[in-house]
Amino acid sequence: MTGDDAERRRVRVMDDQPAFKDGTRQPTARPARRDHVREYRLGDELLLYVPQGETAHALNASAASIWELCDGIRTVDDISRELGQFLGCPGEALLANVSLAVAQLAELGLVDAR
Repeated sequence: MTGDDAERRRVRVMDDQPAFKDGTRQPTARPARRDHVREYRLGDELLLYVPQGETAHALNASAASIWELCDGIRTVDDISRELGQFLGCPGEALLANVSLAVAQLAELGLVDAR
């Protein structure tokens, strides 16, 4: 994998993009990590490897925190609130970014949004 390929595969939390492709948020979705995804810590990042597709995705620290909270029990809204408590800010301020990250993880086949 070249450096350019690796960069394209990074999941980043961005402020200026809509939560989902259609621009909607789904705060009641309960994202769950897919069982077949293998996790490897690499410094501040988390590498997720999907053996079936032989693909790997590097998550930055923010995306990794969201990934770890995708347990199929917490809603996107719950994840936002929990991260907000940890960061000392309102969860509502993080909702768009958390929604975007969950949507990206789902698009990559790393989580199921229920």
